[in-house]
Amino acid sequence: MSDEAKIADDLQWLSKVYRLIGQPQQAVEASHQALLLAQLEGDPARWRTRTCGLMQCLGVMEHYAKAYEQREKAESTYNRRDDRQGLARGWWIKGELLLAHKRFADALPFLVKAQRNLTFTEGDPIAVELRQDLVQVHIGLGELRIAGQHLDSLNQMLAGRKDREHRLAFHQLAYQLAEAQQ
Repeated sequence: MSDEAKIADDLQWLSKVYRLIGQPQQAVEASHQALLLAQLEGDPARWRTRTCGLMQCLGVMEHYAKAYEQREKAESTYNRRDDRQGLARGWWIKGELLLAHKRFADALPFLVKAQRNLTFTEGDPIAVELRQDLVQVHIGLGELRIAGQHLDSLNQMLAGRKDREHRLAFHQLAYQLAEAQQ
């Protein structure tokens, strides 16, 4: 792995830390710098990962217009490169952005399309986060049985893992589902 790639990885983690401690401006800046390093490196897979990281960061920080703008730029590049995984990640991000706006019915097709087209292992953080999004969408749509099935699947994905962030999100989703069932 090149020095640029290592620095980009560190910047992406730094972005996540900034998000968690409530420093959105620094989070976006670190994520943007990680993307710039990925562009310099020239590795399409790393560029795809960093682009998605920036779009997610912008979405989490509620900079939706910038996230949509970044997604449109990325989609153009993915189409030009015939990058199916990039397009699938773009659909996932679009689904997440629609989910953030509580547009559950609009988000569902993008999330399902992403799930069908993304290549990942079941323990992959992307698989876990996508499953979390599907639970949220189905709760929002009132499809509680389907949400429960996705939650059970998520629990199996997390079994035996020491992933506190995703485990906490699982418990929050389980609580939301229990609340919706009452």
